[in-house]
Amino acid sequence: MAFTVEDGTGVKSANSYASLAFFKAYFDDRKEDATSIDDPDIENLLVAATDYIDTRWGRRFKGRREWRTLISRSILTLTAQPTAGETVTFGSMVYTYQVTPVADTDVEIGIDVVDSLRKLVGVIGTEDTTDYAGTRLVDEDAASVALYAGTNGVVTTETLAAGSFDVAASIGKSLRQQPLEFPRIRIHDSAGVLVVGIPDRLRAATCEYAFRANTTTLSPDPTVDPSGRVLTGSRTKVGPIETETQFADEIGTVTITKSYPLADRMLREFVFSGGPIKS
Repeated sequence: MAFTVEDGTGVKSANSYASLAFFKAYFDDRKEDATSIDDPDIENLLVAATDYIDTRWGRRFKGRREWRTLISRSILTLTAQPTAGETVTFGSMVYTYQVTPVADTDVEIGIDVVDSLRKLVGVIGTEDTTDYAGTRLVDEDAASVALYAGTNGVVTTETLAAGSFDVAASIGKSLRQQPLEFPRIRIHDSAGVLVVGIPDRLRAATCEYAFRANTTTLSPDPTVDPSGRVLTGSRTKVGPIETETQFADEIGTVTITKSYPLADRMLREFVFSGGPIKS
């Protein structure tokens, strides 16, 4: 399976919360030497860390998964203001940027590139109910917006000199839930701010877990005796040698979870500490 980063827009087949570039920048900023790990190994470690996060914390995360099913989506990026007459085709509809809109499918050129994108999705949302299923401003600094379609394989094109779609056609519809626990809705951080997309603290925790996965097993199997009893403790006395081993009284009564304090604390604000468990 290819290494695929979830960017917060509901990426089909996503298997990592953090990118290779984020991992390198994160540890470089902290003067932690991770240069000995090859790029393919870093990607494998990030996938393992993401699996660990979803397995360990998934049912305790606040809110719920945003996309119950993954719908088609394409990302449109503008690097400069559109000019009058330039068009964007989404599904069966053609939208034309104008200084002064006249037709229902005309889009007013905004005060900046982000405003122009907002005006575009506003018109699409009212005029193309067959194909259009939603939108999200992916990156305000980069002026990128995700257009979600209600049908599979919606063709998207543009004549914008300073604009481009990430693909010529949307990425396809999936009949299953989004593959990862994030993005989520109805979740706030410790400051009460609504969490949108993939928060940086989740990316950072993924990197921390991944770094540890390079030298240890994140979720080790417990030690058991032939009957299946779980080892809970041991003591060795030297001179004369005496060994004592303790096992759980009942099979399956002990759950072993290793603690990773730094990474665990990064996720604390997104996790229920007790009470009902929600998914």
